[in-house]
Amino acid sequence: MIRPRQQHVISTDICKNSPSNEGKLKIWSAASSTGQEAVSLAILIQEINSKKTSPISFSILGTDISDRVLTRAKDAVYTQLEVQRGLPAQLLIKYFDKTAQDKWALKSEIKNFLEFRKLNLKEPISKTEQFHLVLCRNVLIYQNVESKKEILEKISQCISDGGYLVLGSGESLLGLSTDFDIVSHGDSFIYRKRLTLAKAS
Repeated sequence: MIRPRQQHVISTDICKNSPSNEGKLKIWSAASSTGQEAVSLAILIQEINSKKTSPISFSILGTDISDRVLTRAKDAVYTQLEVQRGLPAQLLIKYFDKTAQDKWALKSEIKNFLEFRKLNLKEPISKTEQFHLVLCRNVLIYQNVESKKEILEKISQCISDGGYLVLGSGESLLGLSTDFDIVSHGDSFIYRKRLTLAKAS
């Protein structure tokens, strides 16, 4: 699930500056695993929408290299241990149904915002889709320096003007990319693609 401090940054910076009703907020969970990150993002935005007179239109793409985890992400059925990690009980009841096997199945009202595909970040990535927010957490720590730079360059090309990038807590762009500025909120931060760079690309 998304950490509380990152939730704050996403809700105050990204959702506050989201596209108008004519557009759609497009999010990419670039290493989605079994989908909890994408699910928690969708729930976060739905909770924000419940307080807005003009709801945010959005879609979330989750990608991973593993067929096994993608199958689980598409099913969106989780164990008690999986759903209780960072998800308040009231949101669990609101957005999940208890199954006969004592698991929790995501309701269609959230599931409809999600799409999952297979993707290897080391292979060519289409630049036709542009995202306002990309989350690529705990991927770079497993790569060598050159692979990190290549992956970040591919991701940068898929982020729209002024779009945002979220990395894992132990990851940094230092020495790897100059495409982004840091957006800080207290001791929490994310990266924002430089507008001058975005306009020139």
